[in-house]
Amino acid sequence: MPKVDAIDNFPKECAAIGRITIAWSHVELDMNFLFAAIVGVRVETAITMFETLRANRSRQEMINGCAKKLLRPELAHEIEKLMRRVQNCAKKRNFLNHYFIGFDVTRGVMNATQISTGKQTILTEPFLLEIDKDIMVLWNDIKAMAKTVGADRTARIPRVSAIYPAPKKPQGKPT
Repeated sequence: MPKVDAIDNFPKECAAIGRITIAWSHVELDMNFLFAAIVGVRVETAITMFETLRANRSRQEMINGCAKKLLRPELAHEIEKLMRRVQNCAKKRNFLNHYFIGFDVTRGVMNATQISTGKQTILTEPFLLEIDKDIMVLWNDIKAMAKTVGADRTARIPRVSAIYPAPKKPQGKPT
């Protein structure tokens, strides 16, 4: 099996990229729990609905749209701010997961290159640790928001019927 020099020469940087990738999967999972809390359905149902959207941006828009319809305005505003943070972290994560990661042992640097533009960014351990920290904080904030929304909805209970009210029963005798 060929030796992977990046891991051998940049173990801390590679470990940080691994942690970021794993943490991001938890961010996406807990966005399912937040969505379930917002719409007031079981988690299994929410996951089935939520996972039909492939793009993270579409999922953020669905969370924001449902929050605006179903939650108190203050809580919907907090969720909107949280989804902006998700978008910012998604850009950082996508940068690491979709750019070409290379290394220059002679200069002692690891870099990420956007192939279409040739733009390179040096991947230092502090740079990667900052992204790692941002995603971990975001993950915890999403979990906390899901709990807050769940408690708020339990206290208030207007469910999906707020968007789709039941049809009115006809008045009078049928003809």
